[in-house]
Amino acid sequence: GTSTGTSTGTSTGTSTGTSTGTNTGTTGSTSSPPDDLECTTPYNTPVPGAGGDVCVTEVLACPSSVVEHTNMGGGQLFEADLQFLTCSGSASGDDFGGPERVYEITVPEEYTYLDIRLESCEQSWGMWYQGYESCPDYQLKTNPCGYLLDGTFYNQYDTLLVGGSRTVFVVVEGHQNDGGNFRLSLDCR
Repeated sequence: GTSTGTSTGTSTGTSTGTSTGTNTGTTGSTSSPPDDLECTTPYNTPVPGAGGDVCVTEVLACPSSVVEHTNMGGGQLFEADLQFLTCSGSASGDDFGGPERVYEITVPEEYTYLDIRLESCEQSWGMWYQGYESCPDYQLKTNPCGYLLDGTFYNQYDTLLVGGSRTVFVVVEGHQNDGGNFRLSLDCR
């Protein structure tokens, strides 16, 4: 697959791990899956455990990575009222009740930004956190974290100003569902 869009956020600060988009209605917007995404047959997807981290599905690389995977068979580490409670999102209750996929990417020093785009067949949450702890078992107290702020449940994107540890974890979580197929595009610039 190929990435079909680009992020339109702009950087407005110098803090590390800063999300630069503005919310245009991800929580409650209705839309539909992208036409070129296979939504009936699950994509072949690695079992979580990449690099020895129980929750990481795959370690991705700069300058550009695109994966087409499914949430089916993913882990179930994250809960709406725990890890992402401090990440300026509005998830609660069973919003994160289904499986998720976690991807790790280390952004080299020559890049400043990470563009993230998530296109999905089912309503999904796209989230990110930064730091050294790959699979946190409680709140992300010391890590910058957030939700992808632009788009809808089916097509969301954001740009991060990367700093600190330079390692970013991207989470694809079904929104009150068991997830489905998705395309995750990461571009370092």
